[in-house]
Amino acid sequence: MGYAAAILVAIGVYQFYVSVQIARSVYYSQRQKIIQIVLVWLLPLLAAATCHTILISMRRKPRGGDRNFVADDSVNPPGIG
Repeated sequence: MGYAAAILVAIGVYQFYVSVQIARSVYYSQRQKIIQIVLVWLLPLLAAATCHTILISMRRKPRGGDRNFVADDSVNPPGIG
């Protein structure tokens, strides 16, 4: 098995992994899951990496807000009023 075949197998395994992660995701509707899985297989590495990155970012807990931030209740833009 040559290097090219090994790379193609690795890409296929990665695509399968991302497809399973999309199918198991609770963040998307059934239609969105189908569309994303189709894109993963139509645009092999690009779509798989993009979808995987988005899934990872959605699973992260949001960071806490800036404690030094002071909310402005006025309707004026910053610096006016």
